[in-house]
Amino acid sequence: MVINMPVPAQQNFTVIILFGLPGVGKYTVAQKLAERLKLPNWHNHASLDAVTPLFAHATQPYCRLRNMIWLHAFRLAAAQQLSFIHTFCTEKSVPTNFHERLRRIILKAGGQVHYIQLHCPEPILEERLANKDRARFRKLRDVQTYQRLKQQGFFHFDMPIVPLIKIDTARLEPDASVECICQALARENPILFGKTTTPSKC
Repeated sequence: MVINMPVPAQQNFTVIILFGLPGVGKYTVAQKLAERLKLPNWHNHASLDAVTPLFAHATQPYCRLRNMIWLHAFRLAAAQQLSFIHTFCTEKSVPTNFHERLRRIILKAGGQVHYIQLHCPEPILEERLANKDRARFRKLRDVQTYQRLKQQGFFHFDMPIVPLIKIDTARLEPDASVECICQALARENPILFGKTTTPSKC
């Protein structure tokens, strides 16, 4: 098992970033991971909901304001050496090198960044899109819109950084996904995240 251990806020701080397509379970897994590690979960829509009342999704002013919020938040968190969890959707409106900029902000302040990729088979993803719980954050829920955007290449995203672990959320329940993530983090940094004593089944 992985020892539950709060991540220190003032030294050796870390940012854990969960990414993937809409409907793969980023918020659900991130929330459970936040509870497990006792970290704030600054999920994708916490920033996007501040932008969408003003500008249409993926328009130039939308992207500029969204990117400014991300950059400023990461800079302030780095200045405070604040550990947190962040999620984002892989989409074309995010510049390819943008997350490298975010990563460098944290590294320059002495922190660590760990990327976790979530994925699941397309039929399950489309089934999840219709989930009523997604309406709470005004998430994409229309399958036809998703399919149209996908055909247009909107969700094509070349992630320049290799993830620490890839999780199939159709194969693993959220609690099991969190266990796998914690095991991967513990292997990467046993001092910060605690030691794992059981072999990974992920």
